[in-house]
Amino acid sequence: MPILPSRPSPSPAVLVRTTKPATIHDLPGEIFKYIIRLLRGDDCSLKACCLTSHSWLVPTQGTLHEDVHINCSNRNCVYPVRYSSPEIAQYVHSLTVLELPPPIRYSPEEETHDTHVLVWDILPRFTQLRRLTIHSMEWFCTQERRDILSTTFSRVSSFRLCDIKFKHVYDFLFFMSAFPNISSLHLDGVSWPYPLHSLTLLRDYPRQQLDALSAQTLRTLSFGCRYGDFPTHVVEDIVQHWLCLSPHPALCVKWQARTCVDSLPYLLRALGPSISSLDIGIIKGKPMLCIPDSGIQHCTELRSLVLRGSCAPVSDESFPIGGRTYSDGTYSWLPLLLSDVHSCKISRVGFACALRDSSDIRRFSGILDVIDECLSRPTFRQLTEVSFSVDGLVATAGRPSKRAAWLFEETQAQLVDMIWDNVPQMAGRNILHMHNGWEHYQLW
Repeated sequence: MPILPSRPSPSPAVLVRTTKPATIHDLPGEIFKYIIRLLRGDDCSLKACCLTSHSWLVPTQGTLHEDVHINCSNRNCVYPVRYSSPEIAQYVHSLTVLELPPPIRYSPEEETHDTHVLVWDILPRFTQLRRLTIHSMEWFCTQERRDILSTTFSRVSSFRLCDIKFKHVYDFLFFMSAFPNISSLHLDGVSWPYPLHSLTLLRDYPRQQLDALSAQTLRTLSFGCRYGDFPTHVVEDIVQHWLCLSPHPALCVKWQARTCVDSLPYLLRALGPSISSLDIGIIKGKPMLCIPDSGIQHCTELRSLVLRGSCAPVSDESFPIGGRTYSDGTYSWLPLLLSDVHSCKISRVGFACALRDSSDIRRFSGILDVIDECLSRPTFRQLTEVSFSVDGLVATAGRPSKRAAWLFEETQAQLVDMIWDNVPQMAGRNILHMHNGWEHYQLW
């Protein structure tokens, strides 16, 4: 009987590496968030990230859809399809609407291709909306429209109105009563044709909604106007018929009217004790130099002051400031305004300068020693920060533009040396800081 061959002995065990190589799925959360932050505003790259991995899908969608712009005049509107899913619509936290149509109640059973109707179909889906911007609104508010607005935008806390005309202040206030939880309000180009002289217009609006409108939740109030000045009667109407009727402590006021400041002194005088932070941005300083009373001395609780922009040479007139006379009004309004500050609680002063070239730097250096003297007054004894930044050096889509980066690199050394040499008293207190759109460091 043949002998069966013996079974071969097992070969020595082979060690197999069980640790998988690191992949894109294993990136730490901090690195992943940094990548998404850099890609903010780049929709094509963010969409590619959504297809990279399932673990990337949810956080990338949050960035991709958090800020939505809808042009209601566009007949090829794709938003009803894109945000038909509640899971996608919940990512929208900021919404900008151009030419918002009148509010209407939409019935899903009705089939329609009207863009205006479809817009009011998708707006209620944004249940997590916090920031709303409306550009160009060609209709007035009625009770039914107000109720729809109130239901649709009940969670909005930051509201921006641009280039909108109302009939009068009560028309504006009735519209605003649909947004009771506003903490930040920006008015840019908002107007009505004439100041209010008669209270008979109140009969056209339910008194209950107007009485319920309060400014107590308001924390930031911004005025902007790209062309000319903000109408004086509009500012006066808003203050008299709304802001002055309820207390609003610790209010931050921003003024970005650019070329004129006629309405600003009235605003500061009326709301002075309520203002804790003031941000003024203009590009021509002669109007500020010509007003007899800036009104900032009434801001007795002021804690932060930011002065933005420069004013190009506008005349050959001479302006006496700090015992010296300046024939170039480029930056003369800065120390002039600082000399009017009476609040002893101010802890931060910031200067945002529109420096285009080396000549602007030299021109700005001629006023820095006066600024240093102003900030050395006993009024500013609680200062903990004096910051300088260059207007225009802001992040684009989360990243600095090439031009902005080059401009900052070109002027940074000159600006730092100039500030250090011309504000010795502030430098001695170690409170100088430099800011730009994506960076901040202290000057020692």
